[in-house]
Order: sequence, then structure tokens, then C-alpha cells
Amino acid sequence: METWWKVEMGSDTRDQTEHLFDLFQAYAASVGGNVPGRFGVFDQYDHVARNATWFFSPSAVSLAIRFRSEPCEKPIPMENFGLLVGNQASGELHFPEHFERK
Repeated sequence: METWWKVEMGSDTRDQTEHLFDLFQAYAASVGGNVPGRFGVFDQYDHVARNATWFFSPSAVSLAIRFRSEPCEKPIPMENFGLLVGNQASGELHFPEHFERK
């Protein structure tokens, strides 16, 4: 079984924005335009707690380590679950029931 990774991003909007900017920069530097098909970083936003959890697919382990993520089970997509960065197909590959094409 492949390891997924997660990190809680907290409820401070400014911190979330800064972390997102850091993620975009790290992503661009790590893949250099060649994005593996299963590479993806997903987020689950909780509107009640006003925080986000990022989930790194097994092929995104280099980014997971950079953001001090911890190993976790493969997430179960709920409302407000989406792809932050990665190959567009990774959502359909990892979560076909959630990202099915309409």
C-alpha cells in the first residue's frame, strides 16, 4: 500500500495564503513542467472550523516532506475536496467517484 501524507493548514487566512504560495512555488520547482500522472496535492476545506487539510498523493512525497506532512490513510473525498496542484488526471486516477467527468 502506498503512503499518503497530510498536513493541517490552520485557520489563519493569511497563513493559508502564504502556504499556498509556497506550495505553488515548490510544485513548479519540483516538477519543472513534467507532471507525473498520479502526482497531486488535494485539499479538504472545513467551513465550520475554517481550516484546510492538504493531502499529498504518494508520488508527491517530495512536497509532503517539505511541508512537514505526516503519513495518513488515503483520504475520503467530501464536499469541498479538490486538487490544489498536480496533474489534472490525478483526481480521476485517485478518486474516480469524486472527480468523474460530467
